[in-house]
Amino acid sequence: MDKPKPKREVAIRGYSKLAGVIFFDSSQDAADEFQEFGYIIRSYSEYSYTLYIDARFDFGEVLAYVENYG
Repeated sequence: MDKPKPKREVAIRGYSKLAGVIFFDSSQDAADEFQEFGYIIRSYSEYSYTLYIDARFDFGEVLAYVENYG
């Protein structure tokens, strides 16, 4: 049996518009690209991240960009 592969490069696990935070799983390359929108920390696993969005950016636009990445 073949090992399963990700269907998408980025998958959002959750978000809080009020806090300006997006929780997502992705490749390191994608996470690096999102750093321009704020501060990123690695979460509980190698591919899990939390993005704290800089208040200068529109939350909805950043969320849409991350959702549709790749």
